[in-house]
Amino acid sequence: MKTLILTEKREAASDMAATLGDATLGSDAQKLADLGKRQGYIEGDKYIFTWAAGHLFSQIKPKEINPSYGLYQKLQTPDEYKMENMRDEIRSIPTSDSYKERQREIIKEQLSRDDLKEIIIATDADGEGEAIGRDMIFKINPDISVSIKRLWNTGSFKAKDSIQKAMRELKAYDDDKFQRLYASQQARSIADYITGMKITKTLTDNYNKPFYTGRVKSVIISLIGNRENEIKNFQPKEFWQVKGIKGELELSHFYYQDVDDFDKDGNPIVKQEKQRNYYKKEQVDKIIEDMKETTCIVEKMQTSTSSTKNRPLPLSGSDFASEMMGKYKISYGECNEILDYLRQEGFTTYPGTNGRYFALADKEEVADALQTASAYFQIKTEFSDKTYLFNDKKAAKQNHTPLSLTAKIPTETDIQTWEKQKLPKIKEAYELIAKRIAVAFLPDDEIEKQELIVSSKVGEHKFDLTGQKALKQGWRSFIDMEIKDTTFQSDTPLNEGDTIMLDKVDLKTSKTKCPQPYNTKTLLDTLLNVTRVVDKLIAESDDPDYIKEMKQVKKQLKNAEGIGTDRTREQIIKDLIENKMIATSGEDEQMKLLESGWELYKVLPTQLKSVVLTANWENSFEAIRRGELELEDALDDIDRVIMDEMIPQIFNELGKEVAVNEKKVSMRQEIAIQCPLCDATMIETDKTFKCSDNQFKDNKQSGCIFSIFKDQSKFFGRVLNADDLEKLFASTKETPLKEEMHGIFLDKESKYFISVVFDNEVQQEGSDELVETAKTYKKSGRFVFKEFRGKKLTKNQAEKLLDGKEIKLTRKSKAGKDYKVICTLQDNGSIKAEFEKEK
Repeated sequence: MKTLILTEKREAASDMAATLGDATLGSDAQKLADLGKRQGYIEGDKYIFTWAAGHLFSQIKPKEINPSYGLYQKLQTPDEYKMENMRDEIRSIPTSDSYKERQREIIKEQLSRDDLKEIIIATDADGEGEAIGRDMIFKINPDISVSIKRLWNTGSFKAKDSIQKAMRELKAYDDDKFQRLYASQQARSIADYITGMKITKTLTDNYNKPFYTGRVKSVIISLIGNRENEIKNFQPKEFWQVKGIKGELELSHFYYQDVDDFDKDGNPIVKQEKQRNYYKKEQVDKIIEDMKETTCIVEKMQTSTSSTKNRPLPLSGSDFASEMMGKYKISYGECNEILDYLRQEGFTTYPGTNGRYFALADKEEVADALQTASAYFQIKTEFSDKTYLFNDKKAAKQNHTPLSLTAKIPTETDIQTWEKQKLPKIKEAYELIAKRIAVAFLPDDEIEKQELIVSSKVGEHKFDLTGQKALKQGWRSFIDMEIKDTTFQSDTPLNEGDTIMLDKVDLKTSKTKCPQPYNTKTLLDTLLNVTRVVDKLIAESDDPDYIKEMKQVKKQLKNAEGIGTDRTREQIIKDLIENKMIATSGEDEQMKLLESGWELYKVLPTQLKSVVLTANWENSFEAIRRGELELEDALDDIDRVIMDEMIPQIFNELGKEVAVNEKKVSMRQEIAIQCPLCDATMIETDKTFKCSDNQFKDNKQSGCIFSIFKDQSKFFGRVLNADDLEKLFASTKETPLKEEMHGIFLDKESKYFISVVFDNEVQQEGSDELVETAKTYKKSGRFVFKEFRGKKLTKNQAEKLLDGKEIKLTRKSKAGKDYKVICTLQDNGSIKAEFEKEK
């Protein structure tokens, strides 16, 4: 009897197979990979391996649930766009791909074997891996009856120690931990589906333009757009600080301000916050006046010695990317590739972690990682499980332990191999991970701190000065965080209780700084630290009730895991760039919205753009994983917000003029005018007035054909508006709608439904005189545009055309070559051209 082991990729299968000591399989991973490539599975004496090659199944498209859910299949009422039953009808179908189809057949064959004693799911140790593993079994053979176990491998599939440890710790696939993880993944997947599909359809159908949305995508578009608007509208604000001078010392004035806040239980409290900036000149003028000729008391003159309590934490996958992007200016994609490479080569652990703490149960793993780091850096360390790295309460909320080291110590040969890779900074990346583990077990620093506070006798104004220096740098030297000496020395001794006179009091004038555009690093930092956005909302608001609300939100989001996942953030940003929604420029890849990005920004419902709402949804997914929330309860809440808040808002805003860099987003608005052909209601779009029964789907016209362009500037002088439309419909050739020298009238016989007449004061009907205007030549009631294919007509050429004659013109192609065309004049003033036939 044999064990079937399922992995996500062929490489993971061949690497793992080479570590298990199967006599037939052997230990040559490359040979096994070549065998697997040929036959789609690997079989030994005890084990059979096969793999998924990513997701073998995908969610069906909305139109496959219901034809009316497809794009441009306009529904009758706003309520129908809520698509209340969509969530219950989502299902998966086989992914259309020949290689994946082959793998599904191979998996089916292996699952049907009579000699199968158990199955081990060895997909990646995350929610996506959980879903892929279960799909491989239950969507291919739902009646499987053998025992199913879950292998949880956070190390490399090449690392024998890591694999053997995971094999010893196998658990039932339906253990609570894995059930919750799978439910969390399903909640995230379904939430993304209903959010994207419902909002995309509602926007696309009603703006008659494709607006593809998504939960994380919308937040990214919103953040970039908001920042661009901040920069565009920024007005520097002047503020002042007061400085007190005593000999060589410069002290800073400070005060405390009462601020409404909330305690850890959400109860309202008032706390004092230390402030130094004044935004009203009269306030600092009063301080200057109070300080004239007044003495001060030395309230505090203290020197103390202490050690720093907080050291840098181990890294999550996103922490690692932020550090590497900031320090070495490499891309987000490269950061993730480096982590994948180090793990695949057996040097580091699972990269898709949101963890920053270890549980006490992980102490052996940490001790082994410390031993590796100590050997690599050739430093002396002493392991202890009493360090800040261990926090059971916080570790329980993580999906994985932080980035860590395996027992494999890089050699000089390894480092030389790293340097030959296309990926940059592999050595620096490994050392960053290693240092964040080792730093917890190095000697303390010893810091001497100074604090001087003086207060005035008049006005009770306070000034302070602080300084510090390292008596012993300790762990700081190891990670290049040494403290600089900022201690101060007074010309004359200062003791608590002394009366002194400040030499002078100065004002320092500054201006607020314009925010910088987002780049990949700062955008990622914001997605991971959503409370920064809330802090900004608080700082910008003058509404005390709103500030209280946001502070309460901040408390709720204190443990938020960020928006999106390590698997999705990079791809979403990449897709936005490839689809020309955003662009990056400059060395630090500053981001800006392109036109299509601005269009989406303007039409998205407010809630979907909200970092706070999306972060709360992310908290829900994590709460499901921790067993604190049921999947259906989370989805009920998300779907309710979509149906009851987002979709109604879209309909409330339909027809509004939505500026996009001084352009208009596609609009579709009914106007109270009837179609002159069929009496149906007229519709105004961004470029046309058209009959509401005028339909254009799948490149086919149906219904009423009436439609006219709003831009009639070529022969009317301007763009038509809705007020013009009623007058136009009442016009005739004899009584046209007139603008300056031009006039137009409704002509049902013309394919453009508009014809032109000229003012009799300029030219009498039937006159043979050639008249030149800014853009046209006119004669005998006809006109021709002066410019044709980048070159103006001569008067002689124009007159021949107006007389109904053919003319031959020479023009240049884009390649710079001359070509000849035979031209005739059409009724609408444009020129019909045909290439001259060779003789």
